[in-house]
Amino acid sequence: MQRTFKRIKGITPTEYTQEIRISKAIEYLTTSDKTVMEIAIAVGISNMPYFVTLFKQKTGLTPTEYRQLNNKKKSNGGIGTWK
Repeated sequence: MQRTFKRIKGITPTEYTQEIRISKAIEYLTTSDKTVMEIAIAVGISNMPYFVTLFKQKTGLTPTEYRQLNNKKKSNGGIGTWK
């Protein structure tokens, strides 16, 4: 089943789940005042160091850095992106 999933989606089921979680975390970081820990739990990752590591691996920034950068871009009219 995993091979079929990867053949169809181009990524493993784990990678797909991670991308969904990080996308949702980005949404929370840009639209809410929740803490990073609250966001990690909300997207299904209760291990904070793992969440920060995964987020940085996928976006190139820590969640806090991402939020700060996005807040600056919002004030300048732009929107933050990820890798």
